[in-house]
Order: sequence, then C-alpha cells, then structure tokens
Amino acid sequence: MGINNSRPQNSEDGSADQVQIGQPLNNVPATDTLRLQDASPYNLMISKLKAVLHEQIPPVEEERKSRIRQMLNLFYQCQANYDVRTHKESFRRTIYLTAKFCYWWNIQDTGLVAEVLQAIFDHEGHLSVIFQETLDFPEPIRSLWQWNRPNRSCDIYGETGPIAYFLKKTTEARVLFGCKRLVDLELALPVRIAPASFAALYSKPKLLYLLITFGALIPPTRRSEDRVSVVDIWDEFHIPLILRHHLRTLWAHIGESLTCTSLTSFATSYFQDVINCIKLLLRTVPSIKRKSIEFNLFTYEDGRMINITCSLNFIQKLVETKVLPQLRRRYFEPPELQHLCRCILRRRLRDNWSLPSGITKLSLPVQLQSYMELLYD
Repeated sequence: MGINNSRPQNSEDGSADQVQIGQPLNNVPATDTLRLQDASPYNLMISKLKAVLHEQIPPVEEERKSRIRQMLNLFYQCQANYDVRTHKESFRRTIYLTAKFCYWWNIQDTGLVAEVLQAIFDHEGHLSVIFQETLDFPEPIRSLWQWNRPNRSCDIYGETGPIAYFLKKTTEARVLFGCKRLVDLELALPVRIAPASFAALYSKPKLLYLLITFGALIPPTRRSEDRVSVVDIWDEFHIPLILRHHLRTLWAHIGESLTCTSLTSFATSYFQDVINCIKLLLRTVPSIKRKSIEFNLFTYEDGRMINITCSLNFIQKLVETKVLPQLRRRYFEPPELQHLCRCILRRRLRDNWSLPSGITKLSLPVQLQSYMELLYD
C-alpha cells in the first residue's frame, strides 16, 4: 500500500503539529519551529531542524528513515548540550514531531520507531500523548500533540491510527518501557491508570477492543489486598470494579423498568457503548468471581432514597432480557470449555508477543480465528 506523502494544512490556531514541508521558511508558523527560537543557544539547532523539515519529502523508505534518524540525532544533541530543565518544552516538541513523522510516513523500521518512543519515554516518563486524540485528556495535554492528517480516508489505521501504528511497531520490536509494554503503560493523568482500564471505564469500545487485541491486561481481581500506595492506584481498576461501575450506569438508565420491550427506548449510543464494553470485558476473563459484583443499588425520587435492591436481581434481569446473556456463563454458571481454551491460547500468544498477528498462524478455521479475535461470544 502506498504511503500518503501529503502533509496537514495549517489549522486556524496555527498549532505546532501543522508543519508544512517544502514551503518557504517565512510561511511556517512560529510554533512550528518548536519554540526553540526562544533560547539563543538553539539558533544553530533550529536552522538544522528547519533544513530537515523543508527538504523534499523522501520518496522511498530508506530516505525517510534517514530523515527520521537526523531528527533523532538533533534531539540527542540538544540533550547533550543544553539544560533539559530550562528547555523541556523545546525538547518535548522536537521529539514529538519526530514521532509524528514516523506515523505520517508509515515508517516500517520497528527498531527506529521504538527508539523514538523510548526517547519520549526517557524524557517524559510516560507515552500518554499517543492516546491524547482518542481519550478525553485535559486541554494542556491535548494541545501538545495533534495527529491531524489531510485525508483520513487514506489512513490505513483508522480513527485510532497513532495508537494502532505504535502498538504494532512496539509489539514487533518486543520493546518494554519501564518493564511494561506500551499497551499496559500507565497514562499520566491525575490518577495513574492503564489505557485499557481508562477505555473500559469511560465506555470507549473501539479503543478498548484495539487495546485488548494487542493483549492489554486488566486484572481479573484486585492484585493485592494490602496495596495502599497512591503510586500503585491503577492496580485497583480490576474487572469487577469496572463492571460494578457499569452496572450502576445501566441501573441509572433502566432501573426496575427493564423489560424486553423497554430496551428500544434506551438504545442510545452511550447505552450501547456501555453494553459493548461489558461484552468485551467478559470475553477476556474465564469467569467473574462470585459476589465480586454484588452490591446495593439505590433508587431516588425528589432527592430521597425510596428503594434499595441487590445488584444480583438486576444482573438476573439483564440475563433474562438478553441484554447481557454472557453473564450467565461468566458469573452464574461454569464457563464453556471453548471459552477457557480461548483465554489460555490468548495468554500464551501474548507471552510470546504474538497478539494479534499470531492468531492467523494457529491453523484454525476462519470462524474460530474470529472467535479468538474476540469478535463474538
């Protein structure tokens, strides 16, 4: 598949990610110089970086890799010669732009792409910016790195393009960032949380499916009853906790009025996103520990609590009305042998860095391959 050589056009706010390649330097917004001009010692580095950015776009992979290597070397030179604390924003924008070119040019060298991400991780301590366009990050984080492309229909990775691209490359390179895979690396939010847990909590089924496809792990239970450190708080976002959150959401939408005929009136996009996220989570674990999702649900009227019911009754209704029939075999009854085999095979593939590509190498019928890819129950 050919690589799209076109570049993003300038946005109305002239953000730094709208770099024009091959245009006169006086047409480049000030922010596109990565704000390095604010520090006089950077003048030489600025001119070198501009020269790299404004050369003709390389037509072949090797020349593009060479351009990425030049930009990466400029970043290393900046780190070696200038105070990181004083010019942190300049360093950040330099290496972010290098990573964006990897994605825009669809660089296939997994080692080079992994090195660029490692440079970001060493500088920032996280890789949250890769997820910023898909997740609802605070404005300061969103403004740092946008992935705008001139023609998204040509984007072979779809709406979650940057995430899919970098997940694929880091999986092929088998690279770890602080002993964690990119798919499990915590986001830099007020509460540290893995991307898959964030996607599940905030009902983003497309992103959740992408992350699970690449082997994202959400703990099936709380990892340690003695864990109290704020640093390790993301470990608390286990599957039963997420399910309890979504059951409360469904109860708020449907409550005691849940019947087979009442579902159409609640079939909003958000309602369906919640249901789809629960279905995906139930496909990733052998079963749900008994009593882990049993709790009290409250009904309020005019600010007063008028009813209390056990979540178990609501779960049974969700099963009987076929809103979530999967809960029968994940919670009330023993799971199917086929499902247990799927869980074990996917865990082995993850251990060997073979998700999702390794599924096609198992010599399974097409229908079972789809089952392994979590496309149905």
